[in-house]
Amino acid sequence: MRSVTMAPFGDPKSEWILFLHRSSLCLLASALASCADEPTAAEREAISDAKIAAVEAAQIVPAEELAPQPISYEMASREGFTGAGCSFTPAGSAEGPVLVTGPDLAYMRLNDQTVQFAADKGSAQLPLDSWSKYVGKARSLQLVFDNSAGIPGEIETVRFDGALLNVRDENDRTIYEANGTAECGS
Repeated sequence: MRSVTMAPFGDPKSEWILFLHRSSLCLLASALASCADEPTAAEREAISDAKIAAVEAAQIVPAEELAPQPISYEMASREGFTGAGCSFTPAGSAEGPVLVTGPDLAYMRLNDQTVQFAADKGSAQLPLDSWSKYVGKARSLQLVFDNSAGIPGEIETVRFDGALLNVRDENDRTIYEANGTAECGS
């Protein structure tokens, strides 16, 4: 014969009723809690948009102020970036070029450091195997001038007035732009 444990209230039927009563109270309490202060679809969308805007704003740093320094012939010789190519000197500058380009690399002086850029060989070709676009780790640059408007200079060089140098950061924002003169030679 089977033995049945008796609940404190009496018989097993009473224990079952008590269990059902407690379960229904728990279900009712959780249903009420889930309905309390639930945001509407418009409120959820506004909250989501605000969170996205905050994350995007935190990721975009202000554009750096770029102040290229002149590259002297002595510095170019010492660091090994002489040879066939072009240079760019901003209008009104008597200090020398701020950019030197070649077949594979271009160089700028930024914050007392030499910064290299790799040639984008899919861009327009400039005289002496230089290119109109170069790409660096955190910046890119474009040198634009009219190849047909060259003025012969001294010692196998050609000068191009009206050249434009544009440097962009990794977010494709212009951080330096200057008009000036490009000079190409070997």
